[in-house]
Amino acid sequence: MPLLILALLAALGVFYFKGKEDPTIDRRSVAETPSQVVAEPVTPTAMASAELVSLPAATPAREHREPPIVTRDDVAEKDYTPWMSSLALETYFRQKNRGYKGSFWARGNWIRAIEGRWHEGTREYRIALGTMNRPGEIQWQYRLDMTEISFAEELTKLGAKDFVLVQSQAYRYADGTKRYQAVWQQSAEANVAKR
Repeated sequence: MPLLILALLAALGVFYFKGKEDPTIDRRSVAETPSQVVAEPVTPTAMASAELVSLPAATPAREHREPPIVTRDDVAEKDYTPWMSSLALETYFRQKNRGYKGSFWARGNWIRAIEGRWHEGTREYRIALGTMNRPGEIQWQYRLDMTEISFAEELTKLGAKDFVLVQSQAYRYADGTKRYQAVWQQSAEANVAKR
């Protein structure tokens, strides 16, 4: 066993020193593009004196595009609720619906805008509510705390169902990534009463 280990170490040493780059080689003379590299047949003697060739850096297959941030001109700072945790937001919806049959949303309430933030070690949200003239007048969806990938997926999925992005916002999460909130609706021109 010790002989095997010594043989492996010797082989690694030979590999290291033989593969080390020759400082006398002018690397600027190496071909700049892969189309300029000429392939020659490999012979045992050519193998011993092969030059290192560097290829240009790979370019990404597609450019990275950030998801869209859409603001609503008809939503002012005063229209938003105070900042609250996701649990407090759910409690807020239940309290607004107390004493009514059916859900808060089925009664014609909807979210016109939503924002998120990372504050003092926790996620917080605030919303701007709206009321439809007739319940069901607007078909809408909202999403919280999406990653860039999940936001792109929702844009595609909801876009296929004729939903239009009417508001979106992003904040930096604790790990430095962006998290997105967004609202979609099917009838952007509907006459909706503000709350």
